Amino acid sequence: RNSNPELEQLFAASFPLAPLIALLTNLFDNATDAHRMLWNFRRPVAMMAQNIGMWHDIVEFLNVAGVISNACIIAFTASWVKLPQFEEMLNNLPAKLCIVLIVENVVLGLKYFISAVIPDVPSQVHLQMRRERYRVPKILNSGNINAISDGEESIASMVSLGSQLPSYVILRFYPNDGNMCVSFVF
Repeated sequence: RNSNPELEQLFAASFPLAPLIALLTNLFDNATDAHRMLWNFRRPVAMMAQNIGMWHDIVEFLNVAGVISNACIIAFTASWVKLPQFEEMLNNLPAKLCIVLIVENVVLGLKYFISAVIPDVPSQVHLQMRRERYRVPKILNSGNINAISDGEESIASMVSLGSQLPSYVILRFYPNDGNMCVSFVF
């Protein structure tokens, strides 16, 4: 990728169209990459992960660095500082640093408030996960695959487990229609 999100965020105040240009470039890159992956190259093997791991801390650091750099750019280069009523007051360095601290704290406070208000896991997904934690052990203990499809005819309902327990279980959730798919690997 040619996109540098950290540079875009750090200098968004000096070139406000940079994020829009980067978004359009990334959308074009995604479309061409999707075409390449589907038609020209072998598809990657999917791997399960709980979250993005240490990248979360890196992205958080870049967010804070971007807020601080944009606050500095606003305080030291903004055109409203040159207005006559603000010029005497904001002509010294301590006043500009106070503006940086105020803007930084307001933006970061708003960011952390929004992240606290919006849940990490939507309520429908959380409910589906609770159902799965209740339902899958019952299915595995009973050996009844028919319980998976709720009585519908499926390929899974034609397989009999017998006394052999699966060594690996793949669960797929479809929260939009409320369906769950369970695959057993022996």
